Amino acid sequence: MGEIHPHLIRYWLHSSEKTDSPETFAEKVNEICTVYHEAETVHENGGHTISVDEMTGIQALEHKYPDKPVIPGKAAHMEFEYIRHGTVSLIGFFDVATGRMEKPYLNSTRTEKDFVEAIRALIETDSEAPWTFVCDGLNIHKSEVWYVLLPGSVIIRRSGQ
Repeated sequence: MGEIHPHLIRYWLHSSEKTDSPETFAEKVNEICTVYHEAETVHENGGHTISVDEMTGIQALEHKYPDKPVIPGKAAHMEFEYIRHGTVSLIGFFDVATGRMEKPYLNSTRTEKDFVEAIRALIETDSEAPWTFVCDGLNIHKSEVWYVLLPGSVIIRRSGQ
C-alpha cells in the first residue's frame, strides 16, 4: 500500500519539556512516581495523596422522554431526544491510595477561585490530615493563593511549571 497511514496518529502540540530539558523532565517524573509509590503508606498514616484534573464543557443533558424498561423478549428502549441545560466544569480528585474519586466539584466556571474553593472543600473533609495534590501546569494551579489559603498542603505540578 501507499505511504499514507490514517490509523497512525501523533500529537504535535505538546510540552517541549522532554526534549528541551530531559534532566528536569526526568526529575519531575521521578518525583511524581515517588509520590504515587508512597501514597499507600501516606494513607495508612492518615494522609491523602490526590491526583487532580479538570474536564470542561460537559453538556448537562436531560432525556426528553423517560426510558422504557426491558421486558421479556424485548430490549430496553431509550429515546434519543434530549433537553440541554448548558455546560458544567468538573474538577476531579482521585485518591491515589484508595482509587476513589473524592468530592468532585461541579460548577459553570473553572477559575482560580473555583479551584481553590474545590480544594478547600476537600481538605475540610479531613482538615487535620496532611494533603499532597498532584496537578498539571494549568494557570489556575500556579497561584500564590494556594499557599495563603491552604497552608500545609503540598502542591506538585506534573508539567509546564
